[in-house]
Amino acid sequence: MSIISQLCMSFNSTVVLRLISEGTRFGIVGIFATGVHIGLLIVFVESFGLTPVRANFIAYFVGFLVGFAGHFLWTFKVHTRRQQRTWLIALLKFMVVSLIGLMLNTIAIYTVVNVLDLHYLYAVVAMITAIPAIVFLLNKLWAFA
Repeated sequence: MSIISQLCMSFNSTVVLRLISEGTRFGIVGIFATGVHIGLLIVFVESFGLTPVRANFIAYFVGFLVGFAGHFLWTFKVHTRRQQRTWLIALLKFMVVSLIGLMLNTIAIYTVVNVLDLHYLYAVVAMITAIPAIVFLLNKLWAFA
């Protein structure tokens, strides 16, 4: 018996389907926001000559705005007027989580470039795998809970 089948038997199937749907939407928005972030990082370094760390801050901020809009409006759909009024609280919590993600991304770039003396793109491995997983958990369990 597959893990998904066991989960469906353990939980109400409506809840499981909702979590799968929400997780899928979260992944789509996250991939898009990460693509914006990484794309701008490369453009700022390669075309505008910014340092990788400085370029990362700017690119991350734009990705932050894309991510919040997508998660607030689509991943965690806002239906009621009361929920619509909570956008500022969600934005502030999302900002805290994003700052944690920014810190982790910056540590990754700094370590790769300044400690390991490698090309900055090696940091992208952590930026598109481990760090988004940590950020997902923080958003799911706190920012949009």
